[in-house]
Amino acid sequence: MLPIDEGKENEIKAEGVPPAIPGAFDPSAPLDERFFPRDTSTSSSSAHQIHYPPIHLPTGIPRTFETGAQNVAGHVVHKIEALKPRRRLASREVAVLALEGSGSLRPGFLGKERAFFEQQWNEWFGNENWSMEHLFGPLRLPQKAALALYENSYVDFFKKHPQIATFITKNYRDVYDNSTTNVESGTDYEHQEVRHSHGVHLQDIAIRRALKTCGLSFNQDAAELLQVRGGDSNGWYLSPGVIPFTHDIAYDPVSSWCNKGSIEEFYQSTRFCFVKGFGEHSSHSLWQTHVDNPSVVEDRIAARFLLRMLPSMEAQQVSLPEMQVLPWSFDSQSLPLSAEGVPAHRPFSADEQYSIIKKTVSMLSFLSNKEEWTGTTTRKDYPDSLPQLPSIAPFARTHKSVKQFREITRKLTSGLEITEEELERFPEFQHLSGWTKHLHHVADRIKKHDGGVVFLARDALVLLEYMKYRDAIAGRNGDYSVAYLPGTTVTNSGTSSRRQSLPMEELVTEVTNMYEHVRSLSLREHEPNGLQTLFSQRIYAYLDHACSEDSLTICRGIYKQATQNLKVWPQSLLIIDSDGTGKTAFFVKTVIEYFAEQDGYKPDVQVFLGRKRCNALGLEAVSDTLGAEADISFRDLHFPFRFHDVEGDKPLFKTVGSVRRHVSLLLRSMKLYNTAIKDFRQENPLHS
Repeated sequence: MLPIDEGKENEIKAEGVPPAIPGAFDPSAPLDERFFPRDTSTSSSSAHQIHYPPIHLPTGIPRTFETGAQNVAGHVVHKIEALKPRRRLASREVAVLALEGSGSLRPGFLGKERAFFEQQWNEWFGNENWSMEHLFGPLRLPQKAALALYENSYVDFFKKHPQIATFITKNYRDVYDNSTTNVESGTDYEHQEVRHSHGVHLQDIAIRRALKTCGLSFNQDAAELLQVRGGDSNGWYLSPGVIPFTHDIAYDPVSSWCNKGSIEEFYQSTRFCFVKGFGEHSSHSLWQTHVDNPSVVEDRIAARFLLRMLPSMEAQQVSLPEMQVLPWSFDSQSLPLSAEGVPAHRPFSADEQYSIIKKTVSMLSFLSNKEEWTGTTTRKDYPDSLPQLPSIAPFARTHKSVKQFREITRKLTSGLEITEEELERFPEFQHLSGWTKHLHHVADRIKKHDGGVVFLARDALVLLEYMKYRDAIAGRNGDYSVAYLPGTTVTNSGTSSRRQSLPMEELVTEVTNMYEHVRSLSLREHEPNGLQTLFSQRIYAYLDHACSEDSLTICRGIYKQATQNLKVWPQSLLIIDSDGTGKTAFFVKTVIEYFAEQDGYKPDVQVFLGRKRCNALGLEAVSDTLGAEADISFRDLHFPFRFHDVEGDKPLFKTVGSVRRHVSLLLRSMKLYNTAIKDFRQENPLHS
């Protein structure tokens, strides 16, 4: 305890504290820079606006949306935190988007909004499922720990400036913040008599406790109360937004009305909302975590989809390694489980599908269009300085995307029911039924194969995603990889989208020419097996002598893509393509054999197709057994990625600026998962 006696106010007893500044304190006089050092780099027209230089922050700042995500998720929270509380809380979906990205969300200054905030979060997540706590580096501590540092900074201030402590205890009966009834709280932070009408008050209690620590108390014979609040209050100079925070605690400062390095900045910057199940590294299913509130799971699935897709939206391109992890697909935690008996995988219901799509569109609307993110808020609800997410800007600017975005937003966020047939009228779903009927044939062929499987991007990624769900349902892990080589340089419009990638253009043109020669021989000689050998020989000769160094680099990249992640390599390998003549798959097969021989391996490499357009090479395909349905099976589907260029041996894909294409991936994933459930149950009746 540090006693500060009247008449000795210029003496400091605490060891290590700088000497006091002589002279009495007069709050009506111009601010003395000896008491309140100004930041000279910032000019201010008001004497009450005091700017402290920022605190030096040590390394190891806690993981928050702004600093921890290290990607576009930081922009997401920056935009969310820029909104005032009532606007921000207009949608649980937006809060979940923030929570899913970082595991927590800073509420910022609440004031009178606190009661509304708490009521809203109780309704959204349940009273017992969320809390406000403070994050200090890696430590997550309760409010009382933050308040101890909060009031200690007042103690340090009074020790350093005893004139001020003497002045207020001599001239005022007590202190308050937002209501004169605050004096009833004394030194008890838990006593909040106007919590629901005026908000929580802390600074008055902290000041009483700090003065008590210094051996001082207010003058009960004085007539006037000291209000510590805004610039118009008589005790504004003791506001937590003015008094410096004096502890060396690492925190990521949040933008606020208060001075840099102040107690208020510390308190608001370290306070976070945590919700049960968010930010926890757990293998538990989301459906089990939120068993009493399944709509939160729908929010989380939509948020996870967007947060995984945002990096490619921001970069406006995606590499093959990034694409092969299927960032749009469901992780194991998101797959629905039955609520009764022993948890088992179940399909997404129609209502769940509609709800997840609607929530995804709503979140995407929030990120890309600041005027209509909830469907109810208007332009005036947003400050002009509200940042837009840079990565989504192309989606809002492209005229086709705007039209499609508005169309799907209007349909999917309206109160009208939308049938599955209506959704499938979109081009993205025209051929999907031709896949879902026959996907089980691919699973059967993979089951018979003892070795690794290589799926050719992009279209065969649909087959890879289906197998991912089959494996999750069966509780196994398949040995899969992905490779890419464009099948043709001609598009529907008669032009190539790869003209700027000359090495890839050269390679694909050469493969096409070799195949056309083999095909012409096939029509004359009717010997597909012999023509496979001829095609292989020509490819070997091309790789040995005629291939340019750039094209050879691409071919080595194909070999690397196909084999580097396989656990069983160099055993047998099955290459799967969804639709085509088979020339691309056969070329990839031969490239793998060519470079494997150079590495001293001789693997058994086979090819399996979904739909085979030509029998010149005599390759195995699902369509061989489908009869009349062969022509409508495994036809090309739409992806929001288009091949753009090659960087060394890595193919790069340009992100297509279409909201509709991206959202269609999510609905396609739900259909693929439901198909995997149906096919698995038909093959394993005991699991139904």
